[in-house]
Amino acid sequence: MVQTPAHSERRTRWSFSYTGDNTWYWRAVHADGTEQRSRARLETLAECLADALEHGFVSWTTAAERRRDGSGELIE
Repeated sequence: MVQTPAHSERRTRWSFSYTGDNTWYWRAVHADGTEQRSRARLETLAECLADALEHGFVSWTTAAERRRDGSGELIE
């Protein structure tokens, strides 16, 4: 029986934190162990997510969200 090498993680691990001073920040730990953080504390989670998206975060949407048009109605 041939053994395959253990799978090594290649993805970046993202975390989002709410701080005691009512701000948000994101943190990314890359597969090589390097770390990246948001440069500023952000006022809302939406701002934090938008900033993370600009820095490589990928946001997966549900099928229902992908099928909604601009008015919020589901596309049949």
